[in-house]
Amino acid sequence: MANANVYVPINSDDLAKRMVKIEDCWKDFLGKMLKYYSNESKDIELDYSVNVLALREVVERVYQRKDYFKRYHSGMRMSEYKEIGLTMFWISKFKPFNITGHGYDDKIAFNINDDFAMYYMLLALKNLAEELKLEYNSDKLTGRLYDEMLYSLSFRDISKEALGILVELVANIVILNLPGESEE
Repeated sequence: MANANVYVPINSDDLAKRMVKIEDCWKDFLGKMLKYYSNESKDIELDYSVNVLALREVVERVYQRKDYFKRYHSGMRMSEYKEIGLTMFWISKFKPFNITGHGYDDKIAFNINDDFAMYYMLLALKNLAEELKLEYNSDKLTGRLYDEMLYSLSFRDISKEALGILVELVANIVILNLPGESEE
């Protein structure tokens, strides 16, 4: 009989699926960024590379935390908000994506993982709203709050726990009529 308090690592199929899901989100983000810059009449050419070890570590760290909640909090499930916040945190820390090319400001390349983490959050909240059959409107998130969160990801010492709470607060802004139901 297996010990319920023994950590069992994520299986390779789930790991690969989660990594692909994040990279697909990254490709969508990069495509939208290129479209934005092409609308700005800038001659920009981007390519990217993925640090697979860093991306794997992002997925494994989130999985470990979910497992921890299940094992040490009486079978409690980690909320979607906290999972999104954790993913953002580890993307910002491990910086799995790198852009190369020409025609873009170096500041873009410097902050690209933090910009992507914010995009990831908004897309994950949009998907959650669709799943709950609720209206989603990212325009409700003020530019000032967005910029403050982005700055915090890039330059402040913000905890994983705080990011989970911030994601939940943003969800209450961008998902209309969201029922109050935090799991943890």
